[in-house]
Amino acid sequence: THSPYFDEVKSSITETTRKIKATQRQVLDFVFMRKVLKSLAPKHTELLKSLAEMQLKTGEERASGGGFKFVNYKKWKNNCFNVQMIVNKEVEFDSLVKELSDHSMIRVENDRAEG
Repeated sequence: THSPYFDEVKSSITETTRKIKATQRQVLDFVFMRKVLKSLAPKHTELLKSLAEMQLKTGEERASGGGFKFVNYKKWKNNCFNVQMIVNKEVEFDSLVKELSDHSMIRVENDRAEG
C-alpha cells in the first residue's frame, strides 16, 4: 500500500527544497523591489539616495550581516531638510518616509539609547 498523498509530499520536503524556496523568495523580492524602484517619484528617489549615501559614508556593516548599520533618523532628516534641500517641510519628510516604509523600501526603528 501507499501512504496518503499528503504524507508522501510532506516527507519529500527536504533541506534542498527549503533552500530552493528561499532562493525563489529572494528572486521575487528582488523583482518586486526593482519594479517599485522604477516607479518611484523623484522625491522618494532622492530620499533613498540620501539614505544610501549616508550608510555608505559610515561604511559600518551590521554585526548580524545583511547590510549596513542604521542611520540616525534626525541626522537623515537634517540632511534632507537643511543640507540637500530635498524637502522643505518636516511633515513632507515624515510622509515620504512613511510611504517608503509602508512599501518595505526602508525600515524605521527607534533607537533605545536615543529615546
